[in-house]
Amino acid sequence: MPVTTRWLRRAFGVPAAAVVVAVAALLGPAAVPAVAYQPATGPNCWSVGYDPEQGVALHVPMEFTYPTAQRVLLLPAPPPRSSPQRSQFDDYLARLGPEDQYAVGSTARFWARWRDRVRRNPRLDFQDYRTRYVRGHARWSGGESFESFMAGRLLLDPARGWRLDERLDDVPGAYPGQRPDAFHPDEPCVYEFKFGYRDRLRAKELRQLRAYVRIAVLNQKAVGYYFAQQPHERVLTQIRETVEDELARLGLPRSRRGSIVQARVFRATGTPQPVPDDPRAPPAPALARPAPTAPVGPGGPAGGNAAAPPAVPVDGMMASGQYPAGGGLSQALALTPATAAEAALAAEGAAEFAAEFGDEDDVAAGQLGGVDFSTLELRYVSDVYRGAGAQFAFRADATLEGQPSYGAERAARIASDAFFVWLALPVDAFTVNLDPDAPDRIIDERFGRTDAGRILLEADLRMKRTTVNLINPRTPLGRVFWDSLRGDGKCLSMRQWIVPAPATVRETDRELFILDAPLEVRMETERHRTGDGAAANCREDPEAGTHNERLYRERVLPLVEEAINSSPEYADLRRVYYSRVAAQWYRDRSAHKPTAYSALVDTGDVGRWLSAEPWSPREVYDRFLKSYTEGEYSFTHRSMRGDTVVVATYLVGGVDFTRTAHAPVAGAVFAGGWPTLARSVQASRHDVVGERDGAAFWLGGMTTTRPLTEIRTVAPAPASANPVFWTLAGAVAAGWLFSGVWLFGRYVRRRAAAAHRHEAGP
Repeated sequence: MPVTTRWLRRAFGVPAAAVVVAVAALLGPAAVPAVAYQPATGPNCWSVGYDPEQGVALHVPMEFTYPTAQRVLLLPAPPPRSSPQRSQFDDYLARLGPEDQYAVGSTARFWARWRDRVRRNPRLDFQDYRTRYVRGHARWSGGESFESFMAGRLLLDPARGWRLDERLDDVPGAYPGQRPDAFHPDEPCVYEFKFGYRDRLRAKELRQLRAYVRIAVLNQKAVGYYFAQQPHERVLTQIRETVEDELARLGLPRSRRGSIVQARVFRATGTPQPVPDDPRAPPAPALARPAPTAPVGPGGPAGGNAAAPPAVPVDGMMASGQYPAGGGLSQALALTPATAAEAALAAEGAAEFAAEFGDEDDVAAGQLGGVDFSTLELRYVSDVYRGAGAQFAFRADATLEGQPSYGAERAARIASDAFFVWLALPVDAFTVNLDPDAPDRIIDERFGRTDAGRILLEADLRMKRTTVNLINPRTPLGRVFWDSLRGDGKCLSMRQWIVPAPATVRETDRELFILDAPLEVRMETERHRTGDGAAANCREDPEAGTHNERLYRERVLPLVEEAINSSPEYADLRRVYYSRVAAQWYRDRSAHKPTAYSALVDTGDVGRWLSAEPWSPREVYDRFLKSYTEGEYSFTHRSMRGDTVVVATYLVGGVDFTRTAHAPVAGAVFAGGWPTLARSVQASRHDVVGERDGAAFWLGGMTTTRPLTEIRTVAPAPASANPVFWTLAGAVAAGWLFSGVWLFGRYVRRRAAAAHRHEAGP
């Protein structure tokens, strides 16, 4: 045992390692070196990463960047032929050289490509082509960058004979034109790298996998099949069954699968970086954008945004002055088609960009699939990130089998913009009202310029139509309902409005998990002064009115509430309400301590989050007023008593999000009822994470006040800056001093005893 260890044991009565651990724990992260992730054991071909069949490993992912053509999304459409700017634009296109002269993904290359394509197809739609171009580039670029990243991590150097993405026409077992990501004739490994979340492998990828099995068997090799993030269970099943089936075809036992091919996950998250303008290109003309019309109050002629502001790419929950830090949501925004039509054109888009972006199947394969973005909701926020930003996670259901994924950007924009609107405006602005007696109280003027305001007002009108459809006398429910009403007249006049029900949440000092946030519908019978329609004549005696209201509450109101909490047409309303719950959590925290979004609370400025869709509160009100005064339907109906009556409904109400309430969940209940949620949320900050049952996905991310690369290069504070350091250092020094004095005293006593024995003689 070393002398220093013996001294520590004697001084403190504990092993030296225990002292070191205690000191490190008290000094904090700055004094503890990072522990490298230990890869699983196994053949060299899959010695890094982890086995996805064993679950998700929560080590911190490595990071890499990949270039994207996001700047292209900001380009305005070419000016019309009649525009005075058209000649400048045509001159710019004429001065551009061939497209391959400019950097891939640059605006100059895009314009040169657009010029050549539109000559062949003058009817080519600019916005559709531009969006497909950006998505195709992101899918290709992400895959290429991940391959380069993995080649660097595994030391697959071409100078040492590694063939990266090269044809294997001379290799037994390979089909013509096959190009694995990494192959070496004298090394035992074949590598394939898959970037982006995978919910299934396509036919070509399965054919490719079969060839890898043949290559491995015929050339005495093994295959490392690497993913950047945990794939869907379906993918693991496809790999297992395909490999075993191919081994059986080759006359080998299926049990050899684990020694031939293994799927591995080396968690890596890609952060998109916009491709800069190419300096070799001529300067582009400053094309004017259509300016949004200044909003006018609800009573004015426009009553809202007559034109939408120019679209800006969404990237997480960024406030002014913050930066994105990658994550599952960032990947979804970069890789997912914007519309159903774009998703349907995915194969066509891949073929279109194959010449520029490489293999068209690789471009198509990178598309994020399996996620129903119409159900995307903000379900988690945290305010503890050391870069003085925030962490967040969205949840979305899985699509039905074979259904495409699209619309990530729209859904994320609505949820993110609503979150900031809920922070910026005072809470008394969060209500809308469609009431014929109050045309001047439709909506707050600032709220009426946002998508959140539009969604609430449209939901109010939609709720009235949902109600009308439920009680339509031509339906079985409606016929029974109207026959059960009492009173001489057959009309229904009431106020019905949407309010938040208590949200089920798990809250800690640092985090908020929104487990459920239902909405509630309230109603009451109401008479209105408006006299220019049949509603003014809707009168019932008090006893009949009480009966009719009870009948409605029991038979109709639960169905209206169910529709609002589950029907697809109310998805946007539910989406903005989840954001409302998250924003209120930040509001409450900001009242007591600085947060990532404290500076936004109650500023009243929603200029950065104006509606992306042109709309007018007055136009919505006019549609409601027409419905109210004329009735959604009005026709004769013969009652069970044989009487012929006129049937009509007159509904008013609103949506009131001024107050929210929480139903907190205790820690033990949360751990038992949602055992994997915290783990999924943690992982989603870097990847798209599928729940184990495949029913839903988590897409998260982070924001910082400085670019992530700057934060990571900042030198950690020295241990001596921590006051605890001096206390512990003093304690250790005192221990050493005590041990030295004790040992020296023992030494002196021994010498004295020896001298005494020497003097005494034998």
